[in-house]
Amino acid sequence: MTDKVYYKIQYPMKKAVESLNRVFLDDERYEEELSKLNERDREKLQQFIEEWENENRARLENLIENLRKKMNE
Repeated sequence: MTDKVYYKIQYPMKKAVESLNRVFLDDERYEEELSKLNERDREKLQQFIEEWENENRARLENLIENLRKKMNE
């Protein structure tokens, strides 16, 4: 089970965070990297950030909390 979680969730998430870090390293580089994206990709990135801030973070935290509770039962 641990291997599945790592390869299907943790590893892809780690890669996604590394990719986002390349874009958001600092304010100066952020503008430079953002300008390399086409309009559609900028919109998708903005939508992802908004969804993460508004609902997906809470959903992920709830999932983790529920899994912890079930493991401790």
